[in-house]
Amino acid sequence: MNPDPHAKYRGIWHAIREMVANEGVLRPVRGMHIVALAAGPAHALYFSCYEHMKLLFSGASQVGHNPIANGLAGCFATLFHDAVMVPADGKIRNSNLRFF
Repeated sequence: MNPDPHAKYRGIWHAIREMVANEGVLRPVRGMHIVALAAGPAHALYFSCYEHMKLLFSGASQVGHNPIANGLAGCFATLFHDAVMVPADGKIRNSNLRFF
């Protein structure tokens, strides 16, 4: 990586060093716990929606053997998951909560 010569940071490691020196040791991991706590429920929501939609689109007799139904189920599961998680993630990240 070659950043702009007038940039404040000369690279990734320089940026991390400056951040730690100016803002504290835990600044680079700020907000990481929110992502870790949300990962389990988010994946459970995605896969449960995927399995339900796969059954709905393919019918009980052809479960797992219909590529179009599997693709549609994946699309709907992603849309539903993102419709729930993206606003929640933005709300958490834009709040003024200070955990570190």
